[in-house]
Amino acid sequence: MTSNVTLQTPRAPAGSWAPPDLQPRPRRIRPSAWVALAVVVLVVATAGWLVAFSPVLAARQVQVTGVTALTTDQVRSAAVVPIGRPLIRQDLDAIAKRVAGLRLVRTVQVSRRWPQTVTIAVQERTAVIAVAQPQGFALVDNQGHAYADVPSVPLGVVLADVYPANAALLTDAGTVAAALPDELERRVRRITATSSDRFELRLTDGDVVRWGSAEESELKARVVLPLLKLKATTYDVSAPRSPALR
Repeated sequence: MTSNVTLQTPRAPAGSWAPPDLQPRPRRIRPSAWVALAVVVLVVATAGWLVAFSPVLAARQVQVTGVTALTTDQVRSAAVVPIGRPLIRQDLDAIAKRVAGLRLVRTVQVSRRWPQTVTIAVQERTAVIAVAQPQGFALVDNQGHAYADVPSVPLGVVLADVYPANAALLTDAGTVAAALPDELERRVRRITATSSDRFELRLTDGDVVRWGSAEESELKARVVLPLLKLKATTYDVSAPRSPALR
């Protein structure tokens, strides 16, 4: 005999306890939170407008430092800073590039100084040699840049017989001249070079220092100073660790 048994879950009687609904209910944002959010957005937008578009933080003046041969007006004219444009929107790289186009400028740094100033810090080129020209002399710095024409050789600048169109030779001549201590520089009448490894110093008393290449110029300068106290007409420091006299 077969029996069928069906089990049914008993229903809770009316009024009996039931488990609470565990599904989280969405929270309502209070009106005060919306107000606070709106205030934050307004503050951020106002600050952005003040920095990027307001005349309050716009460039009103250009400050130039580091010039002696140049004038501040020359630098300002080359910089072409857009007065009235907000500082944050000033193209500092473009300003620096325009100033760097001046022949006397070796390096330039442009920065913002809040609230209303663009600053331009210039480092000018310094002459170490002068090269004869048809109507005067070209001043050349230790990087081989001929940057100015003058009627005579300034004090502290060495005359160099170097073909001015040979940039590499000019650079080497600048390296040699920059390595000369004051005591030696005062005795040098001119620097001559027929090639990059044949530099010579022609001294005021007629003696000659054979320098060789521009390599190890500082060492050569240290070696030749005590040698000049010895009687000779030619001092060879092209190989500074094995100097020779003649």
